Amino acid sequence: MSAFIGDHTAEGPEESIVRDLIDMTNEFSSVARAFRMARDCCHPEVLWAQRADKVYLTIALTNAKDITVKCEPHGLFSFSAVGAKDEKYEFSLELHGKILPESCKTQMGLRNILCTVQKDGKGWWSRLLKSEGKPAPFIKVDWNRWCDEDDESANDTDEDGLNYTSDDGGSSGDDGMLYLPDLEKVRGN
Repeated sequence: MSAFIGDHTAEGPEESIVRDLIDMTNEFSSVARAFRMARDCCHPEVLWAQRADKVYLTIALTNAKDITVKCEPHGLFSFSAVGAKDEKYEFSLELHGKILPESCKTQMGLRNILCTVQKDGKGWWSRLLKSEGKPAPFIKVDWNRWCDEDDESANDTDEDGLNYTSDDGGSSGDDGMLYLPDLEKVRGN
């Protein structure tokens, strides 16, 4: 309670308040975990898109190492990594629906980490997260992968539905070749 009453000589008022709030909550609670994550690490930009059976998460993190991705059946997606300058990146998302952890895939590139999260059943989610509020500012729609429900069958081109590309438009394993979609396939010719 000293954060609300008292002396902030050794540290700023914001740090003191966060420390006291963490101390006041159960160390295993989601509130305490959120405060610790905000205090101790950074959040990479996360882009998302979906299909009826999958969710695609693109985590924008250059030269990441010690990457850990964990998927739990009730819809919890957890990510942690160390950045190029040894910064710790970490976040957890409580997804809108249940998922199949054994079918989730992760592919590491130089500029991003691409995760395919398999939904437990077919169906379009109205949003990415279970909570109805506005998502965190680091979560954004991936308009390059976005597909509307009625457009999905026309756009299915490969098993995974992903073209793993880096930020500069090049494919992640293409030896510098530029990825260009087959426009005749897209038009249906």
